[in-house]
Amino acid sequence: MTLQKLKAALTQENVRSDIVHFGDGLPTLTDQWAITNSGGIWQVYYFERGEKFGERLFADEAGACDYLWDRIRSDPTTRIRTSD
Repeated sequence: MTLQKLKAALTQENVRSDIVHFGDGLPTLTDQWAITNSGGIWQVYYFERGEKFGERLFADEAGACDYLWDRIRSDPTTRIRTSD
């Protein structure tokens, strides 16, 4: 999976837009997943109260995106709530 495909999957599955930080630097929000690339090393972690938790490093984009997608998909709190 690529970042572009991950972003499309998040939208298709009604994942909240504020649940993932893409890009450089630390997330600006707390309680947010992050995926970054620094020097060819991909990082995925959960950011909460100013700290990184569960950081995983990957050598490639596909591994990082697949891992993040699996984590988000398994957490029902990441979805946009719809009224019934």
